[in-house]
Amino acid sequence: MRQTVCIAFILFFSQPSLSMAQVDWDNVYLKLGAGMAYEDSTNGTIGDLEDPPYDEVQFDSESSAAYQLGIGYKIDSLFTVELSLQHNAGFELEGPYYDNGILLADAKTTVDLQTTAVMLNGQLDMATVLNLDWKVRPYIGLGMGYVNNKLDTLTFDPANAGRIEGDSENNFAWKVSLGATFPLTEHFAFDLSYSYADYGDANSSTDSTDLNGVQVTLASPLTFDVTTQDILLSVRYLF
Repeated sequence: MRQTVCIAFILFFSQPSLSMAQVDWDNVYLKLGAGMAYEDSTNGTIGDLEDPPYDEVQFDSESSAAYQLGIGYKIDSLFTVELSLQHNAGFELEGPYYDNGILLADAKTTVDLQTTAVMLNGQLDMATVLNLDWKVRPYIGLGMGYVNNKLDTLTFDPANAGRIEGDSENNFAWKVSLGATFPLTEHFAFDLSYSYADYGDANSSTDSTDLNGVQVTLASPLTFDVTTQDILLSVRYLF
């Protein structure tokens, strides 16, 4: 899937019309937005001190406040490119724990996750594609970049006796978007968007404390995929 996204991204930005040798500053804009990100439910695996099968955590979906800052350039009526920074402030993930495939009925796990992504996005104006003279400008977008997934300490409730120390991981990231802009004045416009983003893996460290308070080193860390669905409302300021 990620290879397909890479190929699509390269084809998108290889269009001849995307030459930016001469920048028209009237087409440059700044973007500031906020909204909600929803982390999809996922299963995490942990390599403990025993032979496989490894332990597993089943995290439920969670939401987080999301903040975005960007700078964009409208190349022509069809294409726009945008460099964005998005921070998802914190997902509080919870779920049951399976020890070698056996559910621990009294052990609920909790861990906090933050994501910070820098992406280069391309947007295709669908009103231009369909030759529609609309004030609202719907678009589709594709983005690629890097993300830092920061995982805090995983704890076991209600005893809160066991724990796995957190860590951070840098990954390739991509997203696809559907959105629309609506001009307010000559210089301001609203931007409402929905995105599906794949942020790669989140990993803990291998440092842990078992239910007896003994420090142990795991065979492999807690690892799970991070995918989100984001809804953002932004304001664009055009120079």
